[in-house]
Amino acid sequence: MPNLQLSRRATETLVVTLLAAAVSGLAFVAYRYPHGYRSLAIPLGAVTTMYCVSAFAFRLGGLEQGIRSLNDRLRERASDPLSTVDHLITGLDHNRASMSRLAIICLLVLAYLALLWFLPTILGTQQLSHGSGGA
Repeated sequence: MPNLQLSRRATETLVVTLLAAAVSGLAFVAYRYPHGYRSLAIPLGAVTTMYCVSAFAFRLGGLEQGIRSLNDRLRERASDPLSTVDHLITGLDHNRASMSRLAIICLLVLAYLALLWFLPTILGTQQLSHGSGGA
């Protein structure tokens, strides 16, 4: 079987295309079938929330470990210049930045799910009852 390797640009294009399709699909379902979306949105929101909480806890644990490493290193060699622990400080900064990005992304996803929840109300569309059909 041939080994398929995509370039970074092709991979990013594929991911963005799949995300756009998912967002469009959710918007279509929320607009066309609001009751169906509401039954889908509750588990989707719960899974998103659990992922965000667990990923944030994982990153928080990494941040705590980095702080402990930096603290131990500074205590052992208090006379050394800070440039000797620059990689630890940079790692803490990257971890902090990734936690900020994670929090923003999670809030945006949950806000989007909430927006779709209220989409029929915002647009003023009426859902036809299941019993009414076309003539």
